[in-house]
Amino acid sequence: MGRVKKVSQTSGISKQDNYNYASSTFYYKNTSKIKTIISFLDYWKVKNNMNVDVEASTYNMHGKLLSREKIDLTKSNVKNIYPLNKNNGEGAIEIKIYSKKNLRVPYAAIMGIYQTQFGITAVHSYSRYYYQKENILNIGYEGSWTIRDSKNISSFCVFHNGTAIQKAQIVKFQIHNEKSDILNINVKLPAIPKNGTIKIKLSDHVENLEAFLCGGIGVVSSEHQVKKSFSRMLIGNESKKDGLDMQVTHSNFNYKIHGSDLLDKNAVSLK
Repeated sequence: MGRVKKVSQTSGISKQDNYNYASSTFYYKNTSKIKTIISFLDYWKVKNNMNVDVEASTYNMHGKLLSREKIDLTKSNVKNIYPLNKNNGEGAIEIKIYSKKNLRVPYAAIMGIYQTQFGITAVHSYSRYYYQKENILNIGYEGSWTIRDSKNISSFCVFHNGTAIQKAQIVKFQIHNEKSDILNINVKLPAIPKNGTIKIKLSDHVENLEAFLCGGIGVVSSEHQVKKSFSRMLIGNESKKDGLDMQVTHSNFNYKIHGSDLLDKNAVSLK
């Protein structure tokens, strides 16, 4: 197919790198109406006949370590983990995988599942902490966020700081409505502690957001920074009333800023 150009923002990430650990970090939320489940298959054993050690660390929103436990995979190939043992609270849970062999990919294939009174919503691994010298993609130019703010619905985003303090910053949001009107919002954040989690509800910072959306949906792009962590966000919409329901996915690169892989124009033949 010809030469593929590299995206400059990911320079330094090589498929040849030797990864002896992998990590995935998720937001958890437990209330009387919503419970979080972290679920994964021991695909390291199933696919590669590789034994791994798994550790789950649970933090509150301010980065305080609440628990750390080894996960036993000897009795089953599938493991479900319930942050805080289903007790109420919110924060981040990290699943970290160790191996003497090369795991090849620094992400672990894990699902975060949020069970509500009306169903379930789930997201694949979207963020991870960095432990080596790498600090790649710590500036989040993110997009692909659809908001549905209304009388009953509120939109939100979540991102996770890593193993170093992130200084105070201004998080920038650009909101487009269905009429192509644009609204720019700046949110001041204090310094984020190590392993701290930030959750931002747009309606807390945008006056008359429902009126701006004119009863329709909106599309949001954003810019923020974290330290020693991948900046991708959890994004979603939730019920304003008693947290009855929540639907989530994760953001994606804002390709207007990041650019994208391109084929050489001479590489493809239409014959």
